[in-house]
Amino acid sequence: MTLFNNSKIKPASFKKAKFLFDTSNIKGGIKFAEFEYPKTDKRDIETLGRMLKKISVNCFVDCNKNYNQRDKLQQAFDKPKAGYLSLPFYKKFYGYVVEYSFSDAKNAVGNTSVSFEFVEVSKYGKNKKNGKGFLANLKSKILGKYEEQFDKAWKAVSKAKEKFDSAVDTLKKVANKINQVASAVGGAGDSLGDFSTAINEIVNSSINLVKSPKVLAQNVKTAFDNLSVAYTSSKDLFKACKDLFGVNEKDRNQIGSSQNSIDIRNNQDLINQLIKINALTLAYETSANIDYSNTQELNQVIADLEFGFSQIGSIADRSIIDDLQALRYEAINYLNELALSVPNVVDYEVIASTPLTKILFNLYGNDDNKDIIISLNNINDTSSIAGTIKVLKYEE
Repeated sequence: MTLFNNSKIKPASFKKAKFLFDTSNIKGGIKFAEFEYPKTDKRDIETLGRMLKKISVNCFVDCNKNYNQRDKLQQAFDKPKAGYLSLPFYKKFYGYVVEYSFSDAKNAVGNTSVSFEFVEVSKYGKNKKNGKGFLANLKSKILGKYEEQFDKAWKAVSKAKEKFDSAVDTLKKVANKINQVASAVGGAGDSLGDFSTAINEIVNSSINLVKSPKVLAQNVKTAFDNLSVAYTSSKDLFKACKDLFGVNEKDRNQIGSSQNSIDIRNNQDLINQLIKINALTLAYETSANIDYSNTQELNQVIADLEFGFSQIGSIADRSIIDDLQALRYEAINYLNELALSVPNVVDYEVIASTPLTKILFNLYGNDDNKDIIISLNNINDTSSIAGTIKVLKYEE
């Protein structure tokens, strides 16, 4: 027997699992960074993209006939994959249900009350903003634009021997630094030779290149293109990029305040920034290709990327910074979405001394995660484990 007449309640759905709409509350906005400058009334504000749109929904599931719709909705909530939320009077939203509750009451037989929190995300893989491919396109756009900006910002060295010598020496120091970093990171294949050749080509032809800054920028980009295929592991490639985030090579410090000295320091900064921007944009692209074993590892990559972004100096014009900001936003959004399908690192209490293999079989039914657990806990002796250790928790 039908206890409640639901015919006039608006229908809605999540991942095609239907429910009856009651109320919703949507929160959003734009993120801003405010800038104030000492001893001046100058103020500025920078947009940092929009906030994640969060939606609170109260609804019902019709259980007059059976509990199929209720169970189907709960299953949709439990799967850690994004999907479409369809509400009355709105376009469809794409994202995740991050928390929910089902409530039953004796005086509401026939309906189950449901409330849930939904977070909208970028729809990767289903439009032109296509996750990894979109990051690669943004990277190419930034480097192409930066070639022009680098050329305009370069302080001419023709007929200025001091500036010329400094530019050549700084360029050589930077090239040697890149070579050292690339060689120090394990996992490079034979194609590292192509990268070294590209770097050597920059150094060998530096006399001409410092007179043509745009060509210098193009050659550095080529070197990083070669670096991107020199590693069989995305983790190794990311580490090589990360180790160049803070590069600050120079052949001399600025002496005095003459225009010549200022120009020398400007060109030194430009060369270092050229390396930082190539390393950072490649790191953003590479971060999406890493096979993350846990959220701790993924969050460390996000922290490393944030540090790299903070190292970009003020020489780059505002449009370059805005483009880097867009790349940063898309990359971190992608990684945050990816985090929802990566196991969490949690504490686990081992009461009595137990071999690690036995702990793993008790937790997972196999020892596939053995190397990861050893790395998380810096375990030397796997035969006897006791106390609190870090393990991986998978979503149900």
